[in-house]
Amino acid sequence: PVYLYLRCVEFPHRVYRFFFEVLPTLEHDLRPTPIGLLLGQVSLAVSFLLNFYWSWQILRKMTTKLGLLGE
Repeated sequence: PVYLYLRCVEFPHRVYRFFFEVLPTLEHDLRPTPIGLLLGQVSLAVSFLLNFYWSWQILRKMTTKLGLLGE
């Protein structure tokens, strides 16, 4: 449960806050370039998809092992 909470709720929430609350407040010299920002967003999107995929796989295997769902 802790893994699922951290990966599916807390991680996306913190990343959202970083992009929409922290980055706009940085001084102009410290902000990433547009291409750097795009690369970061694409990397995070892939990371989110992989996190949700693996979380789904873990949840599915746990429920199968516990006998809550059939194969």
